[in-house]
Amino acid sequence: MKIVQSIKTSIILLGIIWISFLANYVIPIDLNDFGLVPRTTDGLWGILTMPFLHADLGHISANSTALFILMIISLSFSRKLTYISVPVIVLLGGCLVWFFGSKANHIGASGLVFGLVGYLLFMGILRREWLAFIVSLVVFIFYGGVLLSLLVVEKNVSWAGHANGFIAGIVAAFVTRKIATEKVKKD
Repeated sequence: MKIVQSIKTSIILLGIIWISFLANYVIPIDLNDFGLVPRTTDGLWGILTMPFLHADLGHISANSTALFILMIISLSFSRKLTYISVPVIVLLGGCLVWFFGSKANHIGASGLVFGLVGYLLFMGILRREWLAFIVSLVVFIFYGGVLLSLLVVEKNVSWAGHANGFIAGIVAAFVTRKIATEKVKKD
Protein backbone atom coordinates (compact mmCIF):
# COMPACT_ATOMS: atom_id res chain seq x y z
CA MET A 1 0.00 0.00 0.00
CA LYS A 2 1.17 3.46 -0.87
CA ILE A 3 0.28 5.01 2.50
CA VAL A 4 2.15 2.32 4.44
CA GLN A 5 5.31 2.89 2.38
CA SER A 6 4.92 6.66 2.83
CA ILE A 7 4.66 6.24 6.61
CA LYS A 8 7.74 3.97 6.65
CA THR A 9 9.79 6.47 4.62
CA SER A 10 8.69 9.33 6.88
CA ILE A 11 9.61 7.33 9.98
CA ILE A 12 13.07 6.64 8.54
CA LEU A 13 13.65 10.36 7.86
CA LEU A 14 12.48 11.31 11.34
CA GLY A 15 14.55 8.48 12.82
CA ILE A 16 17.70 9.95 11.27
CA ILE A 17 16.79 13.40 12.61
CA TRP A 18 16.12 12.04 16.12
CA ILE A 19 19.30 9.92 16.12
CA SER A 20 21.27 13.07 15.24
CA PHE A 21 19.55 14.92 18.07
CA LEU A 22 20.20 12.16 20.63
CA ALA A 23 23.80 11.69 19.45
CA ASN A 24 24.42 15.29 20.48
CA TYR A 25 23.99 14.18 24.11
CA VAL A 26 26.36 11.23 23.78
CA ILE A 27 29.32 12.40 21.72
CA PRO A 28 31.83 14.91 23.11
CA ILE A 29 31.28 17.56 20.41
CA ASP A 30 28.27 19.78 19.80
CA LEU A 31 26.84 18.75 16.44
CA ASN A 32 24.87 22.00 16.32
CA ASP A 33 28.19 23.75 15.64
CA PHE A 34 27.82 22.26 12.15
CA GLY A 35 24.71 24.32 11.45
CA LEU A 36 24.37 26.82 8.63
CA VAL A 37 26.26 30.05 9.30
CA PRO A 38 25.60 32.46 6.40
CA ARG A 39 28.45 33.72 4.26
CA THR A 40 31.15 31.61 5.92
CA THR A 41 32.98 28.68 4.33
CA ASP A 42 32.46 26.54 7.45
CA GLY A 43 28.76 27.38 7.28
CA LEU A 44 28.41 25.80 3.84
CA TRP A 45 28.17 22.34 5.44
CA GLY A 46 25.07 23.60 7.19
CA ILE A 47 23.18 23.63 3.89
CA LEU A 48 23.13 19.83 4.19
CA THR A 49 23.19 19.42 7.98
CA MET A 50 20.69 22.11 9.05
CA PRO A 51 17.55 19.90 8.77
CA PHE A 52 19.11 17.25 11.02
CA LEU A 53 20.20 19.53 13.87
CA HIS A 54 17.91 20.84 16.63
CA ALA A 55 18.46 23.01 19.70
CA ASP A 56 16.25 21.17 22.21
CA LEU A 57 13.36 18.77 22.71
CA GLY A 58 10.72 21.44 22.02
CA HIS A 59 12.43 22.42 18.76
CA ILE A 60 12.69 18.88 17.39
CA SER A 61 9.19 17.94 18.58
CA ALA A 62 7.58 20.93 16.86
CA ASN A 63 9.32 20.12 13.59
CA SER A 64 8.77 16.35 13.80
CA THR A 65 4.98 16.38 13.85
CA ALA A 66 4.59 18.71 10.88
CA LEU A 67 7.40 17.06 8.92
CA PHE A 68 5.93 13.59 9.49
CA ILE A 69 2.46 14.58 8.25
CA LEU A 70 3.65 16.68 5.30
CA MET A 71 6.07 13.97 4.14
CA ILE A 72 3.30 11.36 4.24
CA ILE A 73 1.03 13.64 2.19
CA SER A 74 3.76 14.41 -0.34
CA LEU A 75 4.96 10.81 -0.65
CA SER A 76 1.39 9.54 -0.96
CA PHE A 77 0.74 11.95 -3.82
CA SER A 78 3.98 10.99 -5.60
CA ARG A 79 7.15 9.37 -4.31
CA LYS A 80 8.94 10.34 -7.50
CA LEU A 81 8.07 14.04 -7.19
CA THR A 82 8.86 14.06 -3.46
CA TYR A 83 12.30 12.56 -4.10
CA ILE A 84 12.96 15.43 -6.50
CA SER A 85 11.34 18.17 -4.40
CA VAL A 86 12.92 17.47 -1.01
CA PRO A 87 16.51 17.87 -2.27
CA VAL A 88 15.49 21.03 -4.16
CA ILE A 89 13.96 22.44 -0.97
CA VAL A 90 16.93 21.52 1.24
CA LEU A 91 19.64 22.65 -1.19
CA LEU A 92 17.99 25.78 -2.60
CA GLY A 93 16.49 26.82 0.75
CA GLY A 94 19.86 26.28 2.44
CA CYS A 95 21.72 28.23 -0.24
CA LEU A 96 19.28 31.12 0.07
CA VAL A 97 19.77 31.16 3.86
CA TRP A 98 23.54 31.04 3.35
CA PHE A 99 23.39 34.07 1.04
CA PHE A 100 20.69 36.13 2.76
CA GLY A 101 20.31 34.84 6.34
CA SER A 102 21.31 36.68 9.49
CA LYS A 103 24.79 36.05 10.85
CA ALA A 104 23.72 33.29 13.25
CA ASN A 105 23.86 29.51 13.41
CA HIS A 106 20.73 28.27 11.62
CA ILE A 107 19.57 24.77 12.60
CA GLY A 108 16.36 22.76 12.36
CA ALA A 109 14.04 21.11 9.88
CA SER A 110 11.55 23.98 9.80
CA GLY A 111 12.96 25.17 6.47
CA LEU A 112 12.03 21.76 5.06
CA VAL A 113 8.61 21.95 6.75
CA PHE A 114 7.91 25.38 5.23
CA GLY A 115 9.32 24.12 1.92
CA LEU A 116 6.90 21.20 1.89
CA VAL A 117 4.04 23.57 2.67
CA GLY A 118 5.07 25.81 -0.25
CA TYR A 119 5.57 22.83 -2.54
CA LEU A 120 2.26 21.16 -1.70
CA LEU A 121 0.30 24.43 -1.89
CA PHE A 122 1.66 25.49 -5.27
CA MET A 123 1.79 21.99 -6.75
CA GLY A 124 -2.00 21.98 -7.12
CA ILE A 125 -2.02 25.33 -8.88
CA LEU A 126 0.88 24.58 -11.23
CA ARG A 127 0.03 20.97 -12.12
CA ARG A 128 -3.62 21.72 -12.96
CA GLU A 129 -4.75 18.27 -11.82
CA TRP A 130 -7.72 17.64 -9.56
CA LEU A 131 -5.88 15.38 -7.12
CA ALA A 132 -3.00 17.85 -6.82
CA PHE A 133 -5.50 20.66 -6.23
CA ILE A 134 -7.26 18.66 -3.49
CA VAL A 135 -3.89 17.97 -1.82
CA SER A 136 -3.12 21.72 -1.96
CA LEU A 137 -6.50 22.55 -0.47
CA VAL A 138 -6.05 20.08 2.41
CA VAL A 139 -2.56 21.43 3.14
CA PHE A 140 -3.89 25.00 3.06
CA ILE A 141 -6.71 24.15 5.48
CA PHE A 142 -4.39 22.43 7.99
CA TYR A 143 -1.10 24.29 7.48
CA GLY A 144 -2.00 27.58 5.80
CA GLY A 145 -1.91 29.29 9.18
CA VAL A 146 1.86 28.74 9.50
CA LEU A 147 2.30 31.21 6.66
CA LEU A 148 1.32 33.99 9.06
CA SER A 149 4.55 33.31 10.94
CA LEU A 150 6.40 34.57 7.86
CA LEU A 151 5.11 38.04 8.78
CA VAL A 152 6.73 37.97 12.23
CA VAL A 153 10.42 37.94 13.09
CA GLU A 154 11.09 36.28 16.46
CA LYS A 155 14.33 36.14 18.39
CA ASN A 156 16.10 32.75 18.11
CA VAL A 157 13.83 31.63 15.25
CA SER A 158 15.29 31.40 11.76
CA TRP A 159 12.87 33.55 9.81
CA ALA A 160 15.30 33.19 6.88
CA GLY A 161 15.03 29.39 7.14
CA HIS A 162 11.24 29.52 7.11
CA ALA A 163 10.89 32.08 4.32
CA ASN A 164 13.60 30.63 2.09
CA GLY A 165 12.32 27.10 2.66
CA PHE A 166 8.88 28.27 1.54
CA ILE A 167 10.37 29.95 -1.55
CA ALA A 168 12.37 26.79 -2.34
CA GLY A 169 9.15 24.76 -2.04
CA ILE A 170 7.46 26.98 -4.62
CA VAL A 171 10.47 26.51 -6.91
CA ALA A 172 10.25 22.73 -6.37
CA ALA A 173 6.57 22.82 -7.39
CA PHE A 174 7.55 24.75 -10.51
CA VAL A 175 10.42 22.35 -11.32
CA THR A 176 8.21 19.26 -10.97
CA ARG A 177 5.04 20.67 -12.54
CA LYS A 178 5.43 18.83 -15.87
CA ILE A 179 6.89 15.58 -14.51
CA ALA A 180 4.42 12.73 -14.70
CA THR A 181 3.46 11.00 -11.46
CA GLU A 182 3.75 7.24 -11.07
CA LYS A 183 0.93 5.15 -12.38
CA VAL A 184 -1.05 3.40 -9.67
CA LYS A 185 -0.98 -0.37 -10.22
CA LYS A 186 -4.38 -2.00 -10.14
CA ASP A 187 -4.32 -5.57 -8.90
